[in-house]
Amino acid sequence: MNKFDLTIAIPTFNGSHWLGAAIDSVLSQLHDDNRGQVEIVISDNASTDQTPAIIEEYVKRYPETISYFRQKENIGADRNVDSLFHLAKGTYVWVLGDDDLIQNGAIEKLLGKLVSNPAALYLCAPQFLNSETGELHAPHLFSTDVETIGGDDFFQKTMWASSAISTLCVRREDWLKAATPEYFNTLWNHMGCLIKILAAGQKAYVFAETMVTIRVASPRWKRNGSALILGLRILDVLKSMLEYDYQYSTYKKFLDDRFRTNLSDLLMYHPAAFRDKISVSLQMIKHFYKRPSFWCVHLPFIVLPKSVDQSIVTVVWQIKRLVKAV
Repeated sequence: MNKFDLTIAIPTFNGSHWLGAAIDSVLSQLHDDNRGQVEIVISDNASTDQTPAIIEEYVKRYPETISYFRQKENIGADRNVDSLFHLAKGTYVWVLGDDDLIQNGAIEKLLGKLVSNPAALYLCAPQFLNSETGELHAPHLFSTDVETIGGDDFFQKTMWASSAISTLCVRREDWLKAATPEYFNTLWNHMGCLIKILAAGQKAYVFAETMVTIRVASPRWKRNGSALILGLRILDVLKSMLEYDYQYSTYKKFLDDRFRTNLSDLLMYHPAAFRDKISVSLQMIKHFYKRPSFWCVHLPFIVLPKSVDQSIVTVVWQIKRLVKAV
């Protein structure tokens, strides 16, 4: 029997710089009326910084609310997230990245929907905080909350919104039944789980109002092509839709959209090392080989020296500034 209605599950690795703010964004929303409904469970993926000390201090102060588990070794991000669903005692699990923040009032709003409108999945609308510039961007997918039935309906309407794991609150029993270890070490296991869960025709609820702040441009990410490979690797997971009788148009919508942004991603994350160029090229070929413009433009571009694309980026930004000034 589940002890709580909601588990806020925080996977962390060397997150000492941000983790306290993430935990505080939850604690600040707990009060006498809802504290018994919500727990916080933290799984530390064998951090080597001050993360354990920070968590232990919080556990001392909030022993009835916060549970802490430390992995003996780094088991990878996907396995660490999955372990939280096994550790959780809540009916639903909202995964919160250790550098992300839950918006004030979001927990109360979610708890209300868990009772009044049960679903397998709740998608919590995000806003994005650029860690380098401090700029905030809120996409606002919908003007009002939306319900979807089945995977095609959900993914066609929300597209990439569910790719950020901190947007997801999933019914724990559905996640455990899905069991998708084949996606471990892709960093997209959560997408594989959603594809499998929603294939059975489950209902999802999408919040229109911003519920979570997600940090982007994190200093954790090196611009050596790893971000490019990660963005392409998600297509491997999305292709599994075809194994679960999704409409081909759903998968193709993702594929087409990813190709539309491929050149701009190459400009932003163009790898300099030859080994990284090869890795990115092989990933792109696997997904875009049927597109003539890929062979004529995208692939030749990646072999250019990094200094060339930096010059292109500079020119593009200058043009944008001129357009804004007019």
